Amino acid sequence: MIRDKIRAPITKYIEIPIAKLFNNIGVTPTQITIISLLISISGGVFVIYDSLFLGGLLFLFGSSLDLLDGTLSRLTNNSTQTGALLDSVFDRLGEAFMMLSLIILSLRNLEEVLTPTNITQSSDSILIVLTVVALISSQTVSYVRARGESLNVDMKSGLITRPERVLLISLGLVTNYITLAVAIVALFSIVTLIQRLVNIIKAMK
Repeated sequence: MIRDKIRAPITKYIEIPIAKLFNNIGVTPTQITIISLLISISGGVFVIYDSLFLGGLLFLFGSSLDLLDGTLSRLTNNSTQTGALLDSVFDRLGEAFMMLSLIILSLRNLEEVLTPTNITQSSDSILIVLTVVALISSQTVSYVRARGESLNVDMKSGLITRPERVLLISLGLVTNYITLAVAIVALFSIVTLIQRLVNIIKAMK
């Protein structure tokens, strides 16, 4: 897959060297997981207060940092079920908090608009709807993957997964095209959800 070809050099030349550095200074995979979530949440807080550029950078950095906990676990042979559980849950929490931050920002903007026909009000309303759709569909995609894997079905397929969602949202925040980015995430997440459901149904047959 193209995703695997892109990930391989990133793992070899970026993730592993940084993971070795963390290991040398005594950082554990669980600590990375917690720090990653805190950074992602801080990005969401900046977004709430309309600092989209900084919020996007922090969300991207925090989510990228999260890739290292698994690499460090494999490098040190320190993989645990508890760590895997926290990693999975915190991934969902970080992403969900950013979506919630976008909704809160839009609601705050709507409160400041006095005329109901204002363009800003219309765009913020659209962003709220798209964000809710993106949040529900993306979280369901993750659930369906977990459910499929519990049924011993290969769930690596899919048009868009968490890394792509994080990248799209981060780029949308940094470039101020967040409504477009969320729309793409919502649409592609729905497509991915359908793909994975069909994949499971076919495998079960």
